[in-house]
Amino acid sequence: MKCQNCGATSEKAIAFCGYCGSPATLAVTVPALAGISPDMTPPGLEALALTIATAAQPPVIFPPPWGYRFALIEKAGGAEMPRVRELTFGQRAGLLFNFWAMFFGVFYYLSKGMGKKGFAIVAVSVVAVVIMQAIGGAVGATSGLVMPVLFATRANLDYYKKVVLNDTGWW
Repeated sequence: MKCQNCGATSEKAIAFCGYCGSPATLAVTVPALAGISPDMTPPGLEALALTIATAAQPPVIFPPPWGYRFALIEKAGGAEMPRVRELTFGQRAGLLFNFWAMFFGVFYYLSKGMGKKGFAIVAVSVVAVVIMQAIGGAVGATSGLVMPVLFATRANLDYYKKVVLNDTGWW
């Protein structure tokens, strides 16, 4: 299908264009994925980016890479991700690990407006590090990875919860 507004293509019929968010006035193209450039949403997700629309507000378009990540979370079944195994290994890796969050931790969370969650992760990490250091040995030696790994593995899902679900809680 091809969007009449922006020209983006999709294999499946959708309610809104995944690239520009306009209501679906789509025309069929052959082949369906022709014309997708690398800067558009990857074709592995049927050229679909998440749009949210209600009767009271127009659709929200999330810029790359967030539209793609949010669409993957939706494809996996939402925040609980019960269907995460349906994603390819590369999609799961990109969705479940955020390098920027790993390197910048709480500062990354603050820049995304998730300070409470960032400080909660710091608190959980400190407790885990203290316990790991008390155990000692190989477990204690790897305690320095706790905080970066928690930030890296939580960031995309936490941002999805904040932006899409309006969840601004501590965890």
